[in-house]
Amino acid sequence: GEISEGPANGRLMSKLTKRRSESSALKPPIRSSQYNKKSFELENKEDLEARRSAISSDPSDAELLDMMADCVAGTDSPEHMVTQRESSRLDIVRSNLSSLIDDVIEDDGLSMQSQEQKSSKPPSRSLARRLLFGNAEPVKVIESTALIEPPRKHSATVIFLHGLGDSSSTWIPVFRRMGLQHVKFVLPKARKRGVFQTRAWFDVNVLSLDTKEDECGILAAHEGISELIAAEYNDGIPFNRILLGGFSQGGAVALTTALRHREQLAGCFVLSTWLALASTYPSQLSANAAKLPISQHHGTNDTIVRVEYGEKSVAQLSELGLDVNLERYDGMDHGITEREMTKISMFLARCVPVNY
Repeated sequence: GEISEGPANGRLMSKLTKRRSESSALKPPIRSSQYNKKSFELENKEDLEARRSAISSDPSDAELLDMMADCVAGTDSPEHMVTQRESSRLDIVRSNLSSLIDDVIEDDGLSMQSQEQKSSKPPSRSLARRLLFGNAEPVKVIESTALIEPPRKHSATVIFLHGLGDSSSTWIPVFRRMGLQHVKFVLPKARKRGVFQTRAWFDVNVLSLDTKEDECGILAAHEGISELIAAEYNDGIPFNRILLGGFSQGGAVALTTALRHREQLAGCFVLSTWLALASTYPSQLSANAAKLPISQHHGTNDTIVRVEYGEKSVAQLSELGLDVNLERYDGMDHGITEREMTKISMFLARCVPVNY
């Protein structure tokens, strides 16, 4: 969505101009493809202020502005995979942007706490992108999408996300064997990121319940999957005939999207995963989340995502009143078994029966 002009715009432009004259360090975040390491200059020399969009003064934007201040001041943005030489420059950018956003929020008197003032319309997602990238197109979270099309027009859709370092192609034979003739499978493939160019939905340094999570990356992946859901709906598939699923890191994104999706989905099944951004619930739960069937599966010998993480996730969701079930598989590590996939096939057939 486009962002309407407001009184914050003029103040933002003047602050940007002032800070640009005070310090040459304030530049747009740097993409690897745009960066000229020899000259330390951007190939695109448009001024930052000329590339910024107007910021709405609507209080509904305040929450997102606050989130962006945290993101740019926190861990590396998932949109940028940069060299060590570039990282110190980005630190300066984040510091300037975080301070700048805070100043604009303070000047406009935007309330961060007042729920009554917030519009029922969600803040524009493009606002976060434009604060970081100007009008430049962000790097997409999804590189490509594989499809398993049934022989006839499908009446239900499963969107399934692979795990860290994996690919969608791994899961094609797995879902083909299910033989669900009325279901279309959409298998997105995450783009490569990081020094080792590993396929990932978001950044993970060490998986621990106490580790700071890549909230920006998780929400960016959530947005990408939400777009796939919208595409299926626009193709004639009702929301209540669309399921989400995922393995490990992909399961964390699938569960995040299912819990936050405004419309009632058919269900969610996740394998060897955990509840990401657990501290944001119940405030971020959709009103329809209580009616969402959730099937969680975990191996007792999993050393990558320990079964305790899955158990704690299910316990939290159960306390919130959600319809969630955990299937444990004795002796299974961080992988899948035939028995597990059979149970998932039965779950899918129950959530989206052939005749409805």
